[in-house]
Amino acid sequence: MYPAPGHLLELGHETVWHVAGPAGWREADGRFQGWRAALRAAGRQVPDALIGDCSPRSGYQAGKLLMTLPGRVTAVFVANDQMALGVLRALAEAGVPVPGQVSVVGFDDIAESDLVGAGEGAGRRLGKAGT
Repeated sequence: MYPAPGHLLELGHETVWHVAGPAGWREADGRFQGWRAALRAAGRQVPDALIGDCSPRSGYQAGKLLMTLPGRVTAVFVANDQMALGVLRALAEAGVPVPGQVSVVGFDDIAESDLVGAGEGAGRRLGKAGT
């Protein structure tokens, strides 16, 4: 029912952090609710979500913040691909290998997402199962 966070949990991550879109946006709210429901259904810790404005810059800022949190962040579900690109840049600048140390899943399957990560179609395969 919640393929992106569920996929990350199936990979063995203890929890999944979320870079959410702006509150009050239907799509962002739905993705937030799905992320939280997936973690709760799996009996996992639900960390505080980081809120972005859907831009790569806000994803970059969230990625930098994730690297300063206590404990080890190993999985991030990002509400859209633009912010996911920013998260990926912040992780790369910090020398954090993706997916070796941190798994990142974006949403929307923009054309540019094929240039990084798991390769062509990865987002489409997850996206077909729903939000």
